[in-house]
Amino acid sequence: MQYKAWFIALACIVLVGLYLRLETVKHTNVDTPIRADAKHYTAYAYNLKLHGVYSRDISTIHKESRQPEPDALRSPGYPTFLSLLVVPNNLKSFITRTVYVQALISGMTLLLIAYIAYVISGIRIAAFVTLLAAISPHLTTINTFILTETLFTFFLLSTLAATTAAIQKNRLILWGLSALLLSFAALTRPTMQFFIIFLAAFAWYFSSHETRRKNVAIVIVVFIGTYTLWFLRNLITLGELSDPTLTINALHHGMYPGFLYNNQPHTFGFPYHYDPDSPYISASVSNALSAILDRFIN
Repeated sequence: MQYKAWFIALACIVLVGLYLRLETVKHTNVDTPIRADAKHYTAYAYNLKLHGVYSRDISTIHKESRQPEPDALRSPGYPTFLSLLVVPNNLKSFITRTVYVQALISGMTLLLIAYIAYVISGIRIAAFVTLLAAISPHLTTINTFILTETLFTFFLLSTLAATTAAIQKNRLILWGLSALLLSFAALTRPTMQFFIIFLAAFAWYFSSHETRRKNVAIVIVVFIGTYTLWFLRNLITLGELSDPTLTINALHHGMYPGFLYNNQPHTFGFPYHYDPDSPYISASVSNALSAILDRFIN
């Protein structure tokens, strides 16, 4: 009976978490919600829906007669999700629809957290962990923004849940599902692409001697087969595998100790604006890496 009561408590925690998320998006007004990264994601979604072109050109989302230029600056996971929620010529309705759907997805993420914690540590720990996630201010408020966090968290926890089930049951289809979900997470946040190494290692370590080769093979094939579709699109459309702009910016903007140029206080936060070598450094990944190595040595 006590065990049943804990399950009821866990269900109530998930419902409370969902309620908090829905109420948060209902009563939160974000100043200029379509800006910075959100502006790119919205443009990609609208252009994909209206023109069938993956482009961050925001000027074409209200002009169906003008065809945008394709690009590959942002990964396609989140914009593709947003394209399912597009309301033509009505950004306000699009934003409202998006934040409510994200609140529901965040509620589903709580179920994934509960499942993983339950399998690993039992019902009591699962209730406690889920409670912390349910009342987390960050996990609650992030749904009000048109950013990747909500969808990425869902795919990440889905991958962990599927992997947990695969370890328990040692079934080929569950390892394949884990790889598929990981590819979705990587298409939302590209840094996750390297975690295929760990997933393949898990498939090898936690599988029986008879099944480990098949399990590792399905993990690698499913992940590569899904993720490389993005590279294939870029190669066909743009003639290159990816757009290195974000990688260059990350390397360039993060190469200054203390975020200062030559330890000058007035350059804090934007040292690259004051660096006369910035045009050269930002020209390519190799230039950025060379500059980092040169400054590290000297």
